[in-house]
Amino acid sequence: MLRTVGIVLAAAGILAVDVNEDLLAAGKVCVATEDGDVYVLKAGTTYELLAKNMIGAAILATPALTDDVLFVLGAKHLFAMGVTPNN
Repeated sequence: MLRTVGIVLAAAGILAVDVNEDLLAAGKVCVATEDGDVYVLKAGTTYELLAKNMIGAAILATPALTDDVLFVLGAKHLFAMGVTPNN
């Protein structure tokens, strides 16, 4: 787990329980919380929030990325989110 991510989130005022492994891909860090929020941060030494997705259900597993889709397993549903490429 990227423990530094938790410190950065707390410093940014985001209080959440990160119970899953964080996903690092394409220069972004994906953090899924027990509360059902998925944060996408720019990888680096400073905090830059790229996106926040609220799925409304507890997240039970580490998000998975394939092609341009981010999969998140909630308590009762599997969510798929499209990833917008940087132009």
